[in-house]
Amino acid sequence: MTRQGQPLRQALRGWLLAAFTLGSGSSALAQMDIAPLTVTRTVNWVGGDVVEQASFCVESFQEAPDKKSSSPIPYSINASIGGAATPFTLANGAGQTVPVTIAWTDVIAGSTSTLSPAVPTPETLVGRLAGCPGGNNGLLTLTVLNTSLGAMPAGTYTRTFSVEAANSGSGRARRAANVTLSVVIPAIIRVSNINDLVLGTFNGVSNMVASDTICIYKNGGALYGVTATGSGAAGAFTVANGASVAPYTVTWQDNVGTVALSAGVQAASRGNANTVSTTCGGGATDNATVTVTITAASLLGAMQPGLYSGVLTLMVIPQ
Repeated sequence: MTRQGQPLRQALRGWLLAAFTLGSGSSALAQMDIAPLTVTRTVNWVGGDVVEQASFCVESFQEAPDKKSSSPIPYSINASIGGAATPFTLANGAGQTVPVTIAWTDVIAGSTSTLSPAVPTPETLVGRLAGCPGGNNGLLTLTVLNTSLGAMPAGTYTRTFSVEAANSGSGRARRAANVTLSVVIPAIIRVSNINDLVLGTFNGVSNMVASDTICIYKNGGALYGVTATGSGAAGAFTVANGASVAPYTVTWQDNVGTVALSAGVQAASRGNANTVSTTCGGGATDNATVTVTITAASLLGAMQPGLYSGVLTLMVIPQ
């Protein structure tokens, strides 16, 4: 029994010594955290690019083996939708999407990286110690372009993005924040590039005609209705010089065709509204023409010589 048990005791002592040696070592641990963990932004869009930013404290540091000191270590940032390489978009309930650009700025280094879905940046971003002494070190920027928003129908477009910070140290080496962006797009229609209609001087013979090509913008679809009213009695289309009054007619032309407008009556289902540029490219692609005509007979009937003027009001509504 004694001779047989001796090797067992020696083996046991060797195992205990090895276990003690492994357990008594002290190694440094990497620490990683990001704050805040939840960011929510809601924007009521009224035109222009949407640019939303969120500032973060990214704690990325290595503790000394004795845990009496620590030093910052580099980290990476990875943005995704649910961890997948899904394009960055906002979506409405109907499944329509608006593209989003996401960028991360290393505040300490002063460098900015445009992020790709589920593709981490190089692990070169400058970390901070616990509590981020000296201030936050990361800035997330989400951008949605005006040209993308203007082409979408009214509604709320939203998405939650996961923004994960990571380092290659041991210990807690990664941490993710959730960033939710919502953009509310109202029904918008705008009329621009309007000029006064100057008919000139009546020659006593010819009808007087003046036209103006204007811009109609509407988000999410090209149809709209237009209603015209004049400054005459009950909204009549008239120009006046004191008590002398001359009537005129109004026509509206777009890609649907030309329609004669009646005072105060909507001409529905007009088309060709610009759905991208609120100014039709600064007037380069104006898309509707309003024409005013005063017949020679009307002017001769007014009798009183002098300057005749009036106000024509156009009201355009989305359909």
